Amino acid sequence: YYVGHDGTGNTLYFFNVTTNTLVRTVPNVTALASTTDMAFHPTNGMIYSVNSNGDLIRVDPTNGATTTIAAALLPTTETTGGFGGIFFDNQGTLYGYKSGSGSANGFIYRVFNAASSTPTYDRLSSTLTATNLDGARCALAPPQGAPAILLSKLTLGQAGGPFAFQLNNTAQTTGTATTTTAGV
Repeated sequence: YYVGHDGTGNTLYFFNVTTNTLVRTVPNVTALASTTDMAFHPTNGMIYSVNSNGDLIRVDPTNGATTTIAAALLPTTETTGGFGGIFFDNQGTLYGYKSGSGSANGFIYRVFNAASSTPTYDRLSSTLTATNLDGARCALAPPQGAPAILLSKLTLGQAGGPFAFQLNNTAQTTGTATTTTAGV
């Protein structure tokens, strides 16, 4: 288990969680000064993150060497928050959460071929923001809102409604709402 400390020395600590012992420390890991979360790649043994400029970076956990793989890969202009909640799936696809600020939504990005010299990304979703850049469900993350689906029915040339919608694959199987507006 790797833990980074971005205070004096920008030190990366490697712990053996089976024995609860510190295995080694790696000082002067420059990436720790500009990142909020890192993830261990499941196949190549390196640590990856996205810094405050949207750069995809790789850190060698044995010596702390930091390499920028793709400068400004992820957008920094969509929201004003930073990147956190970085993790990999078992295939080596990186996921990164970018928070918003205040009431602005955050975004979840997926980075393909993060270990290559030509990674690409897509934006999977918008999401609630977390003030501490934490994509996990922790005590400091804002409460998750109830899932919602917005349905709308538009009638042309006449007053509409009532309309009934059926919900499937949910605990609540029915629900109706009626709004009638003349001349719409």
